Amino acid sequence: RGRQLVKRLESVDGIQVELVDSKAQTGSGALPLEEIPSVAVAIACDGVDRLAAQLRRHEPSVVGYVRDDRLLLDVRTLWPDDLKVVVEAIRNFKMSK
Repeated sequence: RGRQLVKRLESVDGIQVELVDSKAQTGSGALPLEEIPSVAVAIACDGVDRLAAQLRRHEPSVVGYVRDDRLLLDVRTLWPDDLKVVVEAIRNFKMSK
């Protein structure tokens, strides 16, 4: 899913994307320190914080986290059908600049 998402986003002007190793946390209140090796799509662009905020407001929400001036979208919880939603949300951000 990560490779598919990177491939779909490579054509979006103004962003750089790459697949990176990540660590996902399991649980929330009960086991917040347990980590699972995962993979994330890292997106670098001008206004990365604004991109993250707009994606959270998208319907449905697309939630990631900003680290080292990049938005990371962990693909562990994405279903194949979710990729279209993520790409659409990011394309909408670029068009609205």
